[in-house]
Amino acid sequence: MLEYLDADGNRATINLPPTGQPSATVFNLTPHPIRLYASVREDGIDDLEPHLRNVIPPQPAPARLTIRERQPLNGIEQVEYGHAVGLPPARDGHRYIVSLVVAFALTGQRTDLLVPYSEVRNATGTVIGCRALAQPALPNHQPPPTPEPPTATPNGCRFCGIAQRVHGRQYTPEQGWHAWTAPTDQQRLDRMRARHEHKTAPEHTDALCPWVSLISDLDRCEHGRHEGDPCGDSCGTTSKGNPHMQPGTVIGYSLRRGPIVMPHRDDKYVPAAWRSTNDRHRGAKQ
Repeated sequence: MLEYLDADGNRATINLPPTGQPSATVFNLTPHPIRLYASVREDGIDDLEPHLRNVIPPQPAPARLTIRERQPLNGIEQVEYGHAVGLPPARDGHRYIVSLVVAFALTGQRTDLLVPYSEVRNATGTVIGCRALAQPALPNHQPPPTPEPPTATPNGCRFCGIAQRVHGRQYTPEQGWHAWTAPTDQQRLDRMRARHEHKTAPEHTDALCPWVSLISDLDRCEHGRHEGDPCGDSCGTTSKGNPHMQPGTVIGYSLRRGPIVMPHRDDKYVPAAWRSTNDRHRGAKQ
């Protein structure tokens, strides 16, 4: 049995098939009322009343995910979904109806979240309710957990230790699927100590090397596009690259006093391309 507060603030109950679980109070944290129908309710009917069992009104503030808009990519908007807001902490005897996107973001972390299931649609195909409430579950086959490496970068994710630039969405058994989250100050300190005490040097990979990431960004234009990539801003149709570091621009000097130059975009991962011809010859003689 589930209890909820109706539109007048009175307690009402939903009789569900026996599950072996104790009764709970349900709070609707979606932005709209939840109409719960019997399983025999058919689709294609505009009348809201037939086989209607309960209507669970929404709470004043719905639960949602934070949204951060990023630079468009190839004309397509890029949106990063973050943590849930407006969601109370887990509490014994309380269940929360949330949107599917909120429930998916917290699957494996919260067992008190419900979503509308087996939707009921009217004659135009618009969803007007559901026949059941369900709890999202993780797939049977999960990717292997991502343990924090012993030499995790100090500013790596709080939950898995992976650097922000290559993080994307990762999975750990404790946290589930998650976006990069800033580590605590204590984690940063512990990781710096671990890296100092680690006897063997960590395996170097380009994906985790901050210098590779830095170098790869040097040819971007002011709109964040690599030289020669599509850019619909003031560059025109293609990016003109970094206006301060065009290919051939001298950006420094080596120990042998040879110029260090900005290479062509296709050669920026070739160390020799950053040296002038004279500097390479001078190095070969010594």
